[in-house]
Amino acid sequence: MPVTILNEVPLRGEQMPESFEIMHVDWDPAFEAILDLPPSFAGLFMLQIRRPGSDTSLLMEEPLLKPWSIRYPLRRPVPEDPDDALGTRRIAFGGWFNADRWRWNTDRLALLTRPQWPEDPIVVLRHYSVAQILFTVVKVEEGCDGEPKSEVYQDDCAVCGGDNSTCSGCDGIPNTGRDKGCSGHGECKEIVGMLEIKCECVEQWFDIMCSTFCDDAVHCSGHGIWYKRDLSI
Repeated sequence: MPVTILNEVPLRGEQMPESFEIMHVDWDPAFEAILDLPPSFAGLFMLQIRRPGSDTSLLMEEPLLKPWSIRYPLRRPVPEDPDDALGTRRIAFGGWFNADRWRWNTDRLALLTRPQWPEDPIVVLRHYSVAQILFTVVKVEEGCDGEPKSEVYQDDCAVCGGDNSTCSGCDGIPNTGRDKGCSGHGECKEIVGMLEIKCECVEQWFDIMCSTFCDDAVHCSGHGIWYKRDLSI
């Protein structure tokens, strides 16, 4: 397990020793059920730093400012469970337990490679602390941007992180097919006295998209006869 500590950080009440041991322990799988963990795909692991020959963990006051990386083999395939509507899927990711509170989180932990089973059943994690932690590899949601836990989704226009504006019509609703340009024969605007936005058509153009022209010869596409209404009467 190649691990390199690239800088020193304060310890709780004591100085960093000139040398120390990094303890890497494979955890008994039975403890996964006892700790009520999410389904794990690479087993549970413990990391500690200790003075040489000591059984006591050195607890840091801060995370390491520069990360170290570690590779773990997956013990079973990780199903992706894609969600095409949101543009997300489930991917293998590492999470760790704070030694004081024992709460599941992914702070200061990053997934470097997305494992492909069975071609490359190895997950590579980057971590910023080895302060007496437990962590494992579980499934988390990947955003449509490819980042774990980013909570970035596709909008109704299938745009990653979009706001539905690219496929919304004059009514502001996505995928209705209503042209914001009102077919070139009107203006998309809020109609006075009405709580809605719609196409206001120029004279002799009608329907919701201002796409039907009416005059004495055309007869409104066979659905009526055009005439100018005198609204002053």
